[in-house]
Amino acid sequence: MSCERERNLLSIRICGNSAYVLGTTVEFERGLQEFLTIFSDQQTMKSIDMVKTLSQLLVHTDTDCVLNATGTLGTLVRRFLLIFI
Repeated sequence: MSCERERNLLSIRICGNSAYVLGTTVEFERGLQEFLTIFSDQQTMKSIDMVKTLSQLLVHTDTDCVLNATGTLGTLVRRFLLIFI
């Protein structure tokens, strides 16, 4: 396996695992508060679009990555609906 392919696979795995950790974190009130604090900061919003990043993971061939991104997006939507409804 080439070094480039290994780096790509590792990158996808890290992204998928990060999505899982993020989704687990926002399940808790404190985690959601931290998420909102970090990703509603104007400087962060200019550099990171978390929903766009998670959405881009949905097209990867690694099923764990896709499942983790899907779960995280679902958790964020559910948590936001509980806040605003």
